[in-house]
Amino acid sequence: MLKSVDPDEHAAEEEPPCEREEDPPVNELSPAQIPLQLTSGYWVSQAIYVVAKLGIVDLLKEGSKSGEELAKATGTHAQSFSRVMRALTSVGVFTEIDGGRFGLTPLAGLLQTRRPRLNVRLGDHAEGGVVPRVG
Repeated sequence: MLKSVDPDEHAAEEEPPCEREEDPPVNELSPAQIPLQLTSGYWVSQAIYVVAKLGIVDLLKEGSKSGEELAKATGTHAQSFSRVMRALTSVGVFTEIDGGRFGLTPLAGLLQTRRPRLNVRLGDHAEGGVVPRVG
């Protein structure tokens, strides 16, 4: 089950602006949805790894951008990269506005490159290393 994250608990500096006014409510899953939630962990972690390595949150700090703009800035394939962003939007990491423009959520703020402890652990996890406890 996804939990709401309070980025103020983890930050000493100001968080990036968010595109939406309110955080989505904590997901309440039905018994039929739980297997999907459990089995989606791998692709979610891989997608988070990709956006953390590419510094996508840093690119979105100034405002929303299209998948094509983000792909151009990172040297990635636009259509494929937009799929990664939509996948992470579906789990609350980003928000999609104006049909194809992506913005930040409070959860995305945890992926900024100015938070090296978290990014190192994400990289270790995605590359098969041991993940030390965060926090």
